[in-house]
Amino acid sequence: MGGPMALHLHRQGVLAAIYSPRTAREFAAKNELPPSVTLAASPRDAASAANTVLVSVPIHQVESVLFGGDGVAAGLTEGLVIESGNSDHRRDPEYEQRFAAKGTRYLDAAVSGGPKRARAGTLVSIVGGPRETFDGALDVFRAFSQKDGIFHVGPTGQGHEAKMYHNQDEQNDMRNIGESISLLMASGMPFRDAFDALNKGDCRSALLTYAGTISDDALPKIRPTIGGGDLPQIAVETAQAIGHPTPLTRLTLDLRRWSRGEIFPDEMAARARSSFTSKGFTHTLRLYNFLRERAWVQDVPGDAEVAPVARALALGYLLDLAEVVAIAQHRQLNTQTLARIFRAGLCDKSALDPLLTQDLKNLGEFEPALPPEDRRVFEEGLAFAAGVGHPAPSAAAYLDLGDESHVARELKKLVDPKARAPYGNAIRIQAGIRDAFGEHGYEVAA
Repeated sequence: MGGPMALHLHRQGVLAAIYSPRTAREFAAKNELPPSVTLAASPRDAASAANTVLVSVPIHQVESVLFGGDGVAAGLTEGLVIESGNSDHRRDPEYEQRFAAKGTRYLDAAVSGGPKRARAGTLVSIVGGPRETFDGALDVFRAFSQKDGIFHVGPTGQGHEAKMYHNQDEQNDMRNIGESISLLMASGMPFRDAFDALNKGDCRSALLTYAGTISDDALPKIRPTIGGGDLPQIAVETAQAIGHPTPLTRLTLDLRRWSRGEIFPDEMAARARSSFTSKGFTHTLRLYNFLRERAWVQDVPGDAEVAPVARALALGYLLDLAEVVAIAQHRQLNTQTLARIFRAGLCDKSALDPLLTQDLKNLGEFEPALPPEDRRVFEEGLAFAAGVGHPAPSAAAYLDLGDESHVARELKKLVDPKARAPYGNAIRIQAGIRDAFGEHGYEVAA
């Protein structure tokens, strides 16, 4: 994403230098950058050529790029550093202090949208740091962000933290979507028909739309493996530090790790049994019922064949969102701003509507339990899955926010090759969605 962002800055006439250890020269030639744009030999050299430095690197490279021997800090004595990657929000205050000691300002400014939107200049910029520093950098963000897609969310660290919640909700929704389409496929529907059946009303979402871009020919060739997942792990750790359970996100992460062969079904089942029987779901369930009352979830598609899966998908969106927003609320992020970020980014869906206008302060009037009619929805979803021989850990997980242990039983089914085979489509669809919005790629079966 950094390359397209640099090009937009070049078109604004403000790009002084670029650095990439492997691709800078090729990038400059391909895009016909003029000699006035320095091809820096290191982050330090790039920083010394400008008074504002935009960093876009993977999370594991941030520390060395900023503060290594040839890092950005070595080339700046004033100016501004904008760290735009998917970074750990817990490190941002430290980075700010280390740059401040050199007289340099710092913004954490995560961006969302993927390489395609980076090329189009329609990214979402999610910024934490002093308001006056943010205001002074607006022209940088305007160069590559969509209209109404630039958000100042609060003090240093809250930019990356808000993006973390976005990615947490994104990956939970992908689990739910992949499983829902896969269930209909297990019932005999072709992939395209299953997608079309769900892509309506309250089931429609930005990520479901991306699932529809997977070609019918490509899907069977995708290996059932999903990459990525750093930010939701940080979200789990952030929630754990304040005593807030995150069983839905832990399930998402474990299924991804299982797809890569890093964890086995019995271990997943044991972890799920522990996380779903822990205390502390009260706030998440009160928030769910707040959303449920205002989102209504009446416009759900499907006849008798599709309806059990569609209803579980629509209510699952609300439960995934409630788990994420409950953490953000406890961490004192502005939930209306967070909902606007989700809407502008990859997590857009009708479940967000109540958060855009409603105050979340008075949740005590809502029950800390799934309504009986919603429990029946997930029970029907599980019954549908059992009838087609397909594990349904998502539907089971939503049901288990009470006091049951359905999810552990569903995960144990993945030991059986006959059950594991149909669930492969749930993983393939997630890998295809991830590639569709982010060009992350996926492995193709031999």
